[in-house]
Amino acid sequence: MVDFGIFGSNRGGVEEKSTAGSIKFMAPEIHLGKTNSTPKIDVWSLGIILHALVLGSYPFADKDREQLKKIIIKK
Repeated sequence: MVDFGIFGSNRGGVEEKSTAGSIKFMAPEIHLGKTNSTPKIDVWSLGIILHALVLGSYPFADKDREQLKKIIIKK
């Protein structure tokens, strides 16, 4: 699942104006409202993708979006 239509640049740590994307792949910093585009958030998302590819499931799951955000932030 890829959407390059929302791609932005991270030159100089530019702050993103939106948080578009799937909650399952977003780093805890994004859920906490810190929108600086750093390599850390990309590495987090890649880790989620790798987990899903290798194990066949997401590391964090909940049907309720708000509860899922809380789980990601807590863990």
